[in-house]
Amino acid sequence: KKARYMKGYQQDILKLDLGKPPYNDVMPDSLFNPLSYTDPSQRATAWMLKGSTSNGNDFENILGILREYTANKASLTDPNVIRDIHRKLVPEAVDKVRDAGAPTQYGSSPTGFALLEQHLKNLDPSHPHFDKQVLGAVVGFQGFGDGNGRTASALYSISQLRNNQFTAMPPHVFRELNGIF
Repeated sequence: KKARYMKGYQQDILKLDLGKPPYNDVMPDSLFNPLSYTDPSQRATAWMLKGSTSNGNDFENILGILREYTANKASLTDPNVIRDIHRKLVPEAVDKVRDAGAPTQYGSSPTGFALLEQHLKNLDPSHPHFDKQVLGAVVGFQGFGDGNGRTASALYSISQLRNNQFTAMPPHVFRELNGIF
């Protein structure tokens, strides 16, 4: 039941115009960038740190990952690239598995990752809203035992940075895209 919901929700996201409200709302810099960074990679890193509910995130590590993948042009629809970004962002969660029977709204992480792999085949990196689609899918499918939000935020940021920009997404848009309420 959880898997069907996740799959259907993410398929529906692909049909939406993500350039219209509420999907085009922007988070003001004052809410996530207290050091007033102007470099887009640093702004993206500050946004990721503000949005994370986990402890132990390191600004320099995240910044390095964003810059590495912005420059290397690795495919953001390649499951191995996504796993690598996750491993670098959340090394303590590698091989951590969420049980499907757990009393949460999420399915198991192995099922979620299998669904994510299938869904990635439907994403077009040249689509004007690929950044939002991939973020929603990674969080929505919950393919990792932990760190789904950080990984999705990194993919969103990398996609934005590859287009020489960074637009901070507010929390309500983040939630709307992934379908986890």
